[in-house]
Amino acid sequence: MITTQEQIADILIAHLPHGAYDMAIDTLLHQDIMAHAKPFADILAKADVILGSTNRIPLELLAEYEREYGLPLGCGVDNTQLNEQTRLAELERVMREGHVLLNRQGLESLFARYNQQILKVKTYKPMQSTGKCTDPVNTERLRFKATVTVKAPLTVSLPCLERHYLPAALRIDLIVQD
Repeated sequence: MITTQEQIADILIAHLPHGAYDMAIDTLLHQDIMAHAKPFADILAKADVILGSTNRIPLELLAEYEREYGLPLGCGVDNTQLNEQTRLAELERVMREGHVLLNRQGLESLFARYNQQILKVKTYKPMQSTGKCTDPVNTERLRFKATVTVKAPLTVSLPCLERHYLPAALRIDLIVQD
C-alpha cells in the first residue's frame, strides 16, 4: 500500500511524459511534485485513522448509505420489511462484493440468500460468425443465456434479481421443479 510522500511522488513522476521533463531532485518540477504529494500522503494517513476507528456503519447513516447503493433490495416473493440487522448485513455485503454477479458461484450464493435451492444451471454462449462487424451483439438472439432449474416453491422474484444483481447481457430462463 502507498504510505509515504516519496511513494506518491514516484507515482506522480511516473505519469509524466517520458523524456519531456528533467527529473533531477534539485529542479522546480521535483519540488512541485513533492508539494503535491504531501497533501495526498496526509489524506491517506487521515483516511486510515478514520476507517480504522469505525468497524461498521452507524445506524444514523444507514438511510443515506442505502440511497447511495440503491438498497434495500428485497427480492423475495413475500418481500417483507427488512429489519435493521438484515439491512446492515446486506449493505455491508454490497459494499464489499458489489451488486453484479458474473459467475456461477455468485449466482448460487444469491439464490441461497433468498432460501432458493438451485438444482441445475445450463449455460449457452452466443456465437455469430457470418454477420457484419457492425451488427449489434446484445440482441435477444445473441444474448448470453442460462437456464436455471430451482426447487419448488419459488421464494425469489427473478425480475428483481435481474434488475439489481445480474448483468444486462445475461438472460435467465427459470424452471421450477418439484
